[in-house]
Amino acid sequence: MTQPASASASSWLVNGERVNISNMPGLVSPNLTWESVRSWNIGLDFGMFNNRLQGTFDYFVRTTKDMVGPAPVKPSILGATQPAENNSDMRSNGWDLEVRWRDRIGQLGYGIKLVLSDDFQTITRYYNPNRLLSQWSEGKRMGDIYGYLVEGIAQTNEQMNEWLANNKPAWGSNWAAGDVMYKDLNGDKKVNSGKSTYDDMGDLTKIGNSLPRYRFGITLDANWKGFDFLIFMQGVGKRDFWDASPYSVGANTGMWQAAAFKDHLDYWRPATDTNLGPNTNATTHVLSSVRVLRTSRQVIVICRMLLI
Repeated sequence: MTQPASASASSWLVNGERVNISNMPGLVSPNLTWESVRSWNIGLDFGMFNNRLQGTFDYFVRTTKDMVGPAPVKPSILGATQPAENNSDMRSNGWDLEVRWRDRIGQLGYGIKLVLSDDFQTITRYYNPNRLLSQWSEGKRMGDIYGYLVEGIAQTNEQMNEWLANNKPAWGSNWAAGDVMYKDLNGDKKVNSGKSTYDDMGDLTKIGNSLPRYRFGITLDANWKGFDFLIFMQGVGKRDFWDASPYSVGANTGMWQAAAFKDHLDYWRPATDTNLGPNTNATTHVLSSVRVLRTSRQVIVICRMLLI
């Protein structure tokens, strides 16, 4: 194991000069080794209309054994970060679809290609005897996001008090008009995370997944008398994003985030507000469902040879 060292990097001076320093390296598990991957797939290739329409479909299952995963929690007396270990297994299920059409009309040749794929990952082995929500657990999907459901924003103090009678959050105080009304899902008239385990998560529920789904690509091309044209677009059909940054939750992280963004002006204001005007339908969530489409910057027009 190599001990990290830096030349003339001390934060103090000795005889007017910085001195060389070194620090303890991180721990490395003596059992750390290679992961092993096994996969199988089944596919279909087809061609129709004199092969002008062609396509492929493939379904796969990939199993990763002895995957390097998060280290189990150790007592703080360890004095260092717990090293990563080969402590988990994971299964990936997914499919790929590609459909192509190519034809010619006179001197114009053209083609269209669509690519669509999706996959998800499931943990099949991980040591989490207490099934804590903060850790991986067998049978759970990678990227799952858990949170509270809301009814909306209370428009009056009376509405909030009536809601709190059967849906009392375990955090906060002085609830009033303009606050979010969180839902009690387990019927105990309280809103909390229970024991914060997969078996008792209180009123938490799965509200999304942070991994990209339904990735796609579209390619359009054409050629005519030596001119070639190609455009490529790609994107993600669905991805949930939990944004806990000041952009979504507001400037509440100290003096370095004292400036507000334009979006922060979308806060609740009563119907009787005469300063900035009423805003009873303010945004109440920080979980966004994202769909992204990107167009390639490389739109290519190539003149190979033009004969007149």
